[in-house]
Amino acid sequence: MTDVSGNALLTRIVKELVTRTSLIVGLFGAGRGTSCREDEHDEILNAIERGDRSAAKQLTIEHLTHIQDGLELVRTPKKTSSLVKILSSKEKS
Repeated sequence: MTDVSGNALLTRIVKELVTRTSLIVGLFGAGRGTSCREDEHDEILNAIERGDRSAAKQLTIEHLTHIQDGLELVRTPKKTSSLVKILSSKEKS
């Protein structure tokens, strides 16, 4: 996508961000809404190709917000019981 810009540094930065973002989504995605809409990337790319900075910026912000909203960054630890508690709570026959 960033190859269109002709800027090697921008291309490298975006590729690194995509890799990191994918890892974060994989680890913290709540399973709802973390997937990109089918046309999101195309819309951003089209705005960049048209030279419409304002639209590209707005679409990118919306895209990243959509991803962020689908993340569950604060997880509460699952309550686990110890083996002793599990075994001692069983009725003895």
